[in-house]
Amino acid sequence: MESQDILALLIVGAVAGTAAAAILRGQAAAKRADWIRNTVIGVLGALVGGFLFDVLNLNDDLPKILSGTLTPADVLVAFVGALVVIAVSRLVD
Repeated sequence: MESQDILALLIVGAVAGTAAAAILRGQAAAKRADWIRNTVIGVLGALVGGFLFDVLNLNDDLPKILSGTLTPADVLVAFVGALVVIAVSRLVD
């Protein structure tokens, strides 16, 4: 994994994690939320979302997040995965 791939993953993770936190926790909580936590949730979400989209065969037309280019589809996959990560973490608490 090259440095540009890691940077793209962190950017997508930050955007997706913050968006998922804003939706599931409310905007006031998302504004107070730690950006590192949101980035971690988003990166985990990117991995979970990529796995889910692979299993459900929904990614045939979606580009891979680590292909070197950053697209809105990458953010969408990470966002869906981040929603799943947050929902599962709520069930565990």
